[in-house]
Amino acid sequence: MTQVTKNVFLLGATGSIGENTLNVIRRHPDRYNVFGLTGHSNLKLLAELTIEFNPQYVVLTSTDSLSTFKSLLKGHALRTEILEGQDELLSLIVKPEIDVVIAGIVGKAGLEPTLAAARAGQYILLANKESMVMAGPLFRKAILESQARIFPIDSEHNALFQTMPGELQSSSLVTQAACESHGIHQLVLTASGGPFLHTPKEELVNVTPAQACKHPNWAMGAKVSIDSASLMNKGLELIEACYLFGVSQSFVDVVVHPQSIVHSMVTYVDGSTLAHFSNPSMEVPIASGLAYPERHTTGVKPMRWDQMLELQFLPLPYEKFPCFSLARQAMAQAEKGQGATIVLNAANEIAVDAFINGKLGFTQIPNLVEQCLDRFGVTEAHDLADILALDQEVRDAAIDYL
Repeated sequence: MTQVTKNVFLLGATGSIGENTLNVIRRHPDRYNVFGLTGHSNLKLLAELTIEFNPQYVVLTSTDSLSTFKSLLKGHALRTEILEGQDELLSLIVKPEIDVVIAGIVGKAGLEPTLAAARAGQYILLANKESMVMAGPLFRKAILESQARIFPIDSEHNALFQTMPGELQSSSLVTQAACESHGIHQLVLTASGGPFLHTPKEELVNVTPAQACKHPNWAMGAKVSIDSASLMNKGLELIEACYLFGVSQSFVDVVVHPQSIVHSMVTYVDGSTLAHFSNPSMEVPIASGLAYPERHTTGVKPMRWDQMLELQFLPLPYEKFPCFSLARQAMAQAEKGQGATIVLNAANEIAVDAFINGKLGFTQIPNLVEQCLDRFGVTEAHDLADILALDQEVRDAAIDYL
């Protein structure tokens, strides 16, 4: 049987998802062609990747960087067409030659290109949880209308997918009714607890961004690392799970698992629980999405069952990490048609940026988010224009609160 090479368009090539995706592709150059790359501010790394992979297209999402970037490529004979700006990206992402879109841009910036890909019927490996948090109903509508496929590559959601029945894995649009008809009782996300799991609550007032970014198990960018430290990341993942699998927030539970070996679990009505185990690396879920329904090698070693392995499962410390409860509350409001998840995401992005830049304390992040939810949480947003308008209004208000 002849193996077909897949054209891969990588949104966010210079981030951690991009790095792990390209590590997988390097191991299987006969299976994947890097069709397109995007980058924002790390032009040096983007140039190095362009020289290495020689993609058909590179899109610079930052403005006024075209001449600088081209100067970094001087002396290299490349086939690459270099483009700049969101409009160019939106026109490229719908090309029928693309076999896989990797949605690896962090935050709101990933929403429009990922949604455009979904509306065009693309096969999307989704790591940008904020897109789903902001516009979950629009993504589900796009999947229904275009027959797009969204394959989760967040480790937790990928683990849920892999422990679901095959009939649900083959479905492009899962619902709670379908889960229940296949005997699923509950979806369970695991949370490492982050770097401050055992830090007394009163000491969190003085923690620094550098401390918050020292995740015990995962190497991630600053924004995701700080979200993990506050447990907002787990709240965003709860919302993402609800939209990905079409379930209510009450159908999803979360448990602390400090070792990050069990990535998620699915419990069934017969009393059994299926869990996904692997050493913590994003190469595992990315490879599963690229190769599905097949599997191929990664740089990750399999689990060693001949060595001592201690696994802990602990209740979530809600009082210590209020961000998670705010996220669950926002999803409950979203189930009533309110735009609370949009508000949550926008306020949190402003709060995290303020924390990184020394304008806000770590324990003030949930306070700012809650202020915005109280003011804007009941606002409805029905289309992309509404979503973007509400997002901007919340960001402006959050900056004023600072």
